[in-house]
Amino acid sequence: MPGAPLTLTSAQAAQAAEILGARRVVPLHFEHWGHFTQDGDSLEAAFAAAGLGDRLHRLRPGESAAL
Repeated sequence: MPGAPLTLTSAQAAQAAEILGARRVVPLHFEHWGHFTQDGDSLEAAFAAAGLGDRLHRLRPGESAAL
């Protein structure tokens, strides 16, 4: 379908996290490429709107975390 997202939108990612019962979500490959239409801020907003903001762990490039 022309214009359809190639990956999950921010809202779809939050919905998937809820459906899967994910306790932690570490997004990868969601910004820094010109063809992406949403960024980390929209991802955080979607998770917050879904009441899942505490599950999202957004890391800076090169950063690691123990989960």
